Amino acid sequence: MNLTEHQKKQGISWKFGARGFLIAEITRGNGKVKTYEDQADGRFRDRLMLDQTGSLTITNITADDSGLYEVSNTSTNAKLNTFNITVHGDGRRKVQKGSLRVEPDPRCYSGP
Repeated sequence: MNLTEHQKKQGISWKFGARGFLIAEITRGNGKVKTYEDQADGRFRDRLMLDQTGSLTITNITADDSGLYEVSNTSTNAKLNTFNITVHGDGRRKVQKGSLRVEPDPRCYSGP
């Protein structure tokens, strides 16, 4: 999925958990990618990657990464997609050094 110029102007944000911790965003207007790895008790430190397409990758996943992930349009605050991710394993042990990649649904973006 590639963000259109219009979508880049709107921006997107990724949130985690019931408390809605902001963990990543593409800033409105300039399309700058930023991650907030110290949010959610620092559980994502050095493990988040957000690319220009809006796809979020979490490396070295553990069972602690299970939970609700939400991607929203930052201009309208409209939810674009919600994911309830379950990672099986015990505690903080890495699950086969795997990665999880979640992508916003491009059909959820609306025009001006």
